[in-house]
Amino acid sequence: MVISCCAVGCTNRQGHKPGISFYRIPKNPERRRQWIAAINRKSWEPTALSRLCSEHFLNVFAHTKSPQKRKAITNLNNFQRREAMKKRKRQEGEHRQAAKQLSMDKDTLSIGLQDDGHEDGIADEDAVIGDCQASLSSSVMCQTEMSSEDISSLLFECQQLQKENTELKEKIRCLDLFEQNSFENKDEKVKALTGLPNFQVLMAVFSFMKPSLSNMSNLTCFQQLMLTFLKLKLNVSFTFLSYLIGAHTSTVSKVFTNVINILNERLVPVSVVWPERENVQISLPMCFRKSFKRCMAIIDCFEINTEKPKDLKARAQTYSQYKSHNTMKYLIGITPQGVISFISKGWVGGQLTGISL
Repeated sequence: MVISCCAVGCTNRQGHKPGISFYRIPKNPERRRQWIAAINRKSWEPTALSRLCSEHFLNVFAHTKSPQKRKAITNLNNFQRREAMKKRKRQEGEHRQAAKQLSMDKDTLSIGLQDDGHEDGIADEDAVIGDCQASLSSSVMCQTEMSSEDISSLLFECQQLQKENTELKEKIRCLDLFEQNSFENKDEKVKALTGLPNFQVLMAVFSFMKPSLSNMSNLTCFQQLMLTFLKLKLNVSFTFLSYLIGAHTSTVSKVFTNVINILNERLVPVSVVWPERENVQISLPMCFRKSFKRCMAIIDCFEINTEKPKDLKARAQTYSQYKSHNTMKYLIGITPQGVISFISKGWVGGQLTGISL
C-alpha cells in the first residue's frame, strides 16, 4: 500500500520525493488532538494508516524512531551494562581467590619448615629454591634454542653496527661547520670561512681566546668563535647563522656582540702595537729606503657601513652623504712592512671628514 500525506491539498507520496519523511498520528490523546487541530480537516478522524509528511512541520528534524525501537535499544544497553558488570565482578573474584590460595600455600610451606626443624627447614627451602631455579633455567633453555655459532654471529653483527655508528657520527661531526674536527688539515676551508691563513693559526687564536670565553646557550667556545668569524668574513645575516647553527636569532646576535667585545679586549692590545723607530728602520723595504727613509706608518681613513639606528639623532649623526648610508669612520696606520700599528676609535660618519679625522 502506498503511503501518502493526509494534509489537505498535499500530494506527497512515499518514494515520490527524496528527503521526505512520513509520521504517524500520535496515540497520546493530548498530542493527537493537537495534531488533528493543526491538520484542520472537517469531520475527519485519522486511522492507523494515516501519515503526515515532513513538509508540514515548522522545523525539519531527523526521523524519530518508534517507541518500540527506542525501548528495545534501551533494554539492549541495560543488558550489555549488566553483563559487563558481571564480568568485572567475576574477574575480581578470581583474583581474590588466586591471592587467597597463594597466601595459604605460603603459610603451609612456612609451617612445614617449622615442624621439620630449623636446619631441615633451611635445607628444604634451599631445595625448593634450587628446584625453582632449575625449572626456570630449563624453561629459558627451551625458549632460546641457539647454538654458539648463532651467538657468535649476533656478536659480530653487533660489533659491525657499533663500528658503523661510530663512523657515521664522525662524518657528521666533520660536516658540521662549527665543529673543530671539520677544519683539521683543511687550510683552504679555514681561509675561505674565517680569513685566517691555516688551521694552526685558527687554533692559536682559539687557545688565546678560550680563557675569556664560556659556553653560552648550548654553544661551545669554538662554535661561538666560528660564528663570529663567519659573520666578519662573509657578512651573512644573523637569521642565516641561526638556521645554520640551530639557535635563535637573538641568541646568535648576543653571542656575536659578546665575542666581538672580547676580541677587541684581548687581541687589539697585543696585536696592534706602535713599533720602535729602530725596529722599523732595520727591516725597511728597499722601495722605501730611497725616497721614504723616515717613514713610520701609512695612514688612511676608511668607513664601514652600520645598521640604521633606531634613535633619530644617532641616525642623523651616522648618515654619510658620500656613502648614502649610516657609517662609522676609523683612522688606521700600517707600517711599511704591512703590519697594522694603529687603529683609532670609531667616529660617526656624518659629522667628520677624512681630513678632519
